[in-house]
Amino acid sequence: MDPRSINNWEQYGRVQTLKKEIHSLEKSLAELKGVLLVIQQNCRHDFKEGSMVRRCQKCDYVESMYY
Repeated sequence: MDPRSINNWEQYGRVQTLKKEIHSLEKSLAELKGVLLVIQQNCRHDFKEGSMVRRCQKCDYVESMYY
């Protein structure tokens, strides 16, 4: 048997704890992305243009200049 395999309940419990933590962090990430989206949608953008993209200096919103 592979020594890295789950071979006892203690490791199984750790796996379940890690899965719960990952789920919680993914939920927090989704919430933060939503907040960022609202900020970017309500920003009066101040773009700095590059050769391929322009980026708002206030909210970090990025638009492609390549069409």
